[in-house]
Amino acid sequence: MFFKVGKRVKSTSNSFFCLARKVIFRPKTKYQLMRHFVASLAFCLGLTVPAFAQYSLTVESATPVGDTTPGMVYRFYVNTDDASDKLSAVYGSDSSPLVINTPEGIFNSAATSGASAEGLTEFLLGFFPDTADDSYATVNLSGPASASGISGAAAPQVIEDITLTHGITAYFNGDNDGTLVEVNTLVGGSWFLPGDAGNASPDSDGRWLIAQITTAGEIFGSINVQIFPMGIQSASNVIRKSFDFNGLGEYFSTEILGCMDETACNYNPEVTEDDGSCTQPDECGVCGGTGIPEGECDCEGTLIDECGVCGGTGIPEGQCDCDGTLIDAIGVCGGDCASDVNFNGICDDEEISGCMIDLACNYNPEATINDSSCDFTSCLAFGCNDPSACNFDPEVNFNDGTCVYAQAPYDCDGNCVNDADADGVCDELEIPGCQDVLACNYNAEATDPPALGFECTYAQELYQCDGTCINDADGDGVCDEFEVLGCTDPVACNFDPEATQDDMTCEYATDPYDCNGECLNDADGDGVCDEFEVLGCTDPAACNFDPEATQDDMSCEYAIAPYDCDGECVNDADGDGICDEFEVEGCTGKGACNFDPNASDDDGTCFYPGDPCDDGIELTEDDEIQGDCGCLGVSCHDPEACNFSTEGIEDNSVCSYIGQYTLTGETDPFSQTLQVYTYTDTEGSSYEWNVIGGDILEGNGTSEISVVWNVGGPGSVCVVETSEGGCEGDEVCLIVDVNVSSIEEALEGSLEIFPVPARDNLHLVWTGPTLDNAYVVLRDAAGRAVKEIQVNQRDVLDISALSAGSYMLEFTVPERGAIKRRIVVQ
Repeated sequence: MFFKVGKRVKSTSNSFFCLARKVIFRPKTKYQLMRHFVASLAFCLGLTVPAFAQYSLTVESATPVGDTTPGMVYRFYVNTDDASDKLSAVYGSDSSPLVINTPEGIFNSAATSGASAEGLTEFLLGFFPDTADDSYATVNLSGPASASGISGAAAPQVIEDITLTHGITAYFNGDNDGTLVEVNTLVGGSWFLPGDAGNASPDSDGRWLIAQITTAGEIFGSINVQIFPMGIQSASNVIRKSFDFNGLGEYFSTEILGCMDETACNYNPEVTEDDGSCTQPDECGVCGGTGIPEGECDCEGTLIDECGVCGGTGIPEGQCDCDGTLIDAIGVCGGDCASDVNFNGICDDEEISGCMIDLACNYNPEATINDSSCDFTSCLAFGCNDPSACNFDPEVNFNDGTCVYAQAPYDCDGNCVNDADADGVCDELEIPGCQDVLACNYNAEATDPPALGFECTYAQELYQCDGTCINDADGDGVCDEFEVLGCTDPVACNFDPEATQDDMTCEYATDPYDCNGECLNDADGDGVCDEFEVLGCTDPAACNFDPEATQDDMSCEYAIAPYDCDGECVNDADGDGICDEFEVEGCTGKGACNFDPNASDDDGTCFYPGDPCDDGIELTEDDEIQGDCGCLGVSCHDPEACNFSTEGIEDNSVCSYIGQYTLTGETDPFSQTLQVYTYTDTEGSSYEWNVIGGDILEGNGTSEISVVWNVGGPGSVCVVETSEGGCEGDEVCLIVDVNVSSIEEALEGSLEIFPVPARDNLHLVWTGPTLDNAYVVLRDAAGRAVKEIQVNQRDVLDISALSAGSYMLEFTVPERGAIKRRIVVQ
């Protein structure tokens, strides 16, 4: 099916006309016919249409190529039924997290690096077959883009929030344990392709390979993809799909995107998720149309030709302007060239014949027609052109294989290349060693002195090279010159361990002592030999201690505590005849609540009615001992008070209350605008806010907050005040009705920001009403303001001091609204 330019297509349901463009396709099914017809018609009219294609995620597995690769190789494919679709990104964000769980970790080949398959070359696979099992992120590539055979193929690029704990690059690079990818922040992350990349189109099976992951355990999670139906790249023609997966199988996304606003002309009651495509009829009555298109002059699609004539036919073929000027043979408007037979852009009467190959000896740079006269040999010299050869000729420019080379370690003249000692023996052939015939390690073949650490070695004086004595009359291994006379009996008192020959001088101890005069037997170690011990009580603390005894015979007798040997108290601090150990401490005051008649010593613990105390009840005050000796305070008995409690004695003078005030702010805001909401500020109070339909930008906890409204429809702002004493008031709410509109429409203008990514400077261009006190705030991934500056209609921001990463730019016009854009700093 196709439409030709100039034909008008009429919708049977909406009764409108559109000038068809060069839309040609050959659908395979009635389903594809309907999809292409509606999409093409919407393209002509500038409409947004719901996605008709069916998409799914397939997870397949295969046995690893490498013998030692653990587990299975899992491949992830996104399927489509339309070959004209283009996949642009696999992504994750705070609203659509990208999650890949592999609890047992993944396989990353040590021979590769990077998150993509760019490093998996044929050369590398030949040496390391297991690199085919490497885990990587991709779009239809299992190796380098240049070797894929896909025209215009490009390697996917990775961009992500630098604050991510489980990021994409670290997971596929092997920089972490490989158990988790979790992209769930506002900045998020993705691997993506430019829309014109050849591998953005599905393969011949109608699917895209988006990842290969090798693991020995479970694999599950959630993956999000962005697709441009029919390859038309525009904000109004984008599909985002989310797939939850768990192991092998085919998985489908169930959401239906479209317009959920009943007042819009493209409202769809079957939609489950609003995609922001709601629109209204244009001046020609076309739903979501842009009015009379540029280049047309009415709603019927009549074109304005290049000469400015409504419905005109433009400049006739062969002419170059609206005045009838002709184009000559080489395409020059008003030129005089009559012919250009070979169509090379040079008039035939100006052609120059000659050799046009710049490698030829007779190359003519002025020639425009090659006449087959090129000569490639007359200017060449043959011979050896290798500078390292013995017969090198610097004049030769073509090597004919006659080069002659020196044989190492000699040069071309047969002399040693290296001979440091000039002894005629090349350094490479030298034999280092000891050349002294008197040395123990003499080497008759040595040509050089020994190396450091291998010098000549000699026998010690009185010894031979094998370490034996030259003179040893008694054969005891001690040279005669080194013999020592003395007592060699180990049990003798004068035993000499240094003696090597006994001289009969040994001396021995007298019983019962040893050589040092110490007792041989002293069981209790008291210095008295067991043979001379005196039995008795040896404990000075005993009542029958015997100072003459040298060995205790277990006969000691002791006083019974707390008395001494005479039956008197050892400790009686107050002298009352009661030993301190038998004293009973307690309250001895007879009028006290805790009087103890058994107490003999007062311990200062007495308490009486009227004394302060703590009854353990949170909402009572002024706790004191009552007449019945119980502890109790007063409390507020008013049910309307914050500190209402009937657990204490009634005293409503301690009641505390919290007031209720009016919440102020815009009740009819535009979506994507910044609004301020205020509640009466009470000193010491804190404020808990709750917003439905928008996000709190700043101020939570205070009496004033800034809110950015997200989508159209009803919403609310609520606040609960808590006093300094912890008293919590009732929730106060303000109902709002958010109008659907872009920020630019609310501000009656548009904001352009470039370049993105930026390095040192960021340009801002505002097209619209004059700005009053507009300012820009840059926030990092954690939401912290890193730069704030007032700006003009056209301005340049110096960002050279910012670290590389993703930032949120907030462009604010006070009392009118704000625009938020994501930027990337390199």
